[in-house]
Amino acid sequence: GELGHMVIDYGGRICGCGGLGHLEAYASRAAVVRTVIAGMRQGRQSSLSDLEPDPNPLDISQTQIRSKALGQAVERGDELAREMVETGGRYLGAGLVSIINFYNPPRIVLGGGMVQEVDLFFQIAARTAKQGALFAPAQSVEIVKAALGDNSGIIGAAVIATRHITENDKRASLP
Repeated sequence: GELGHMVIDYGGRICGCGGLGHLEAYASRAAVVRTVIAGMRQGRQSSLSDLEPDPNPLDISQTQIRSKALGQAVERGDELAREMVETGGRYLGAGLVSIINFYNPPRIVLGGGMVQEVDLFFQIAARTAKQGALFAPAQSVEIVKAALGDNSGIIGAAVIATRHITENDKRASLP
């Protein structure tokens, strides 16, 4: 499943996939950067304006504001960056509440640049999830950062592919 495409606000923000109100449209780096840029357009000050000399970029994918820069801005006390990172973290936490309440997983492993580079984003998401979920699953779920960082997804895919190939080889060699 694509949990980032879980609808959290029916008819809300446009997601990169074209759908409306998906978690990814609120809790991804691109979403946080969009809100930071929107704040700069409204005249709010940010240390990130040096990375985004044009506060009106046509294509957000071309921005120089990456997760590490967001994390550094938060650490420097950038109020706009901090506010938008907290908002994105709360949205991620809200999405995790639904997953915890529905699935009751023993552990949730979060990865990606925002989780690895912006500790506040991870902290807010985990706290929001634990506070919002039903009592019993909230008490038992462990929310952790991916140990392999940004490489987690590709390594996981490689492991699954290897297992699939190995299982097919075993089946092919049976009499």
